[in-house]
Amino acid sequence: MCAGGFHVPIDPAAIALDLLTYLEDKYRSGGETNLATFVAQAITRAADFGDWLATLDGAQLQAQDLALLMRDLKTTLDSMSGARGFACT
Repeated sequence: MCAGGFHVPIDPAAIALDLLTYLEDKYRSGGETNLATFVAQAITRAADFGDWLATLDGAQLQAQDLALLMRDLKTTLDSMSGARGFACT
């Protein structure tokens, strides 16, 4: 469960969708087409984001692509967790 502002609940699937859309655009713009395609496919599973995260260790990605994705996920989620007025439990 996530909340923002005055502790108004935010749909976790909406947060996952925004995050995945951001990453897909970042990778496509950066020429990381394989990674962009992989993340674009995950957008359809935004409601099952936790399950999708749990499958990443077995993902059919090159090691460097997986490492980049994991770094970007950590950076983005860490920055969200530290934002004033936004919290996830």
